[in-house]
Amino acid sequence: MNYHYIDDDAGLETLLKACASAPVIALDTEFARFNTYYPMIGLLQIGLGHDNYLLDPLPITDLSGLQALMKCPDTLKVVHSGSEDMEVFQYWLDCVPSPVFDTQIAAAMLGVGYALSYQKLVAHFLSIDIPKGETRSDWLARPLRQSQLDYAAQDVIHLVRDLPNAGCVACRARAQCLGFVGVRQVNARPAD
Repeated sequence: MNYHYIDDDAGLETLLKACASAPVIALDTEFARFNTYYPMIGLLQIGLGHDNYLLDPLPITDLSGLQALMKCPDTLKVVHSGSEDMEVFQYWLDCVPSPVFDTQIAAAMLGVGYALSYQKLVAHFLSIDIPKGETRSDWLARPLRQSQLDYAAQDVIHLVRDLPNAGCVACRARAQCLGFVGVRQVNARPAD
């Protein structure tokens, strides 16, 4: 699995340049909620389809460019079950990404499944089994293990690269959000 691991401000600048012309990016966060009333960010995943980035936010000192990206009206942010991610962004960056498209909500609206997990969505449309063994990892401990990084990359790698090509809900709704004409109708089938 290919991804770029970023843990400094120079790397973040490279990531922001890569995102500058992207009409769509996939987002996910890994966080911890130990003895606090709010989530503490441990890792940010950004998928561009052709490139995927894992950003270690702990050593980053200048978040202004990332804040601007999250607020950019020309970049659609695709998430899956993003309510907790939105809370993370609010506490971490003092903003909520916008515009946002949530594939879990779209799947429910199209009858594919209510509250369908990302793992089940990917299995449904791509027949790929995503292991969830690192779900409850300590995302604040450093260094992150290779298994954590691989797990985290999988949470965005399919959102804008593979699922749209599979004709899933993300493709249809993404195209509609971007104003494309002649979007192919998707025949959704209930998930197993």
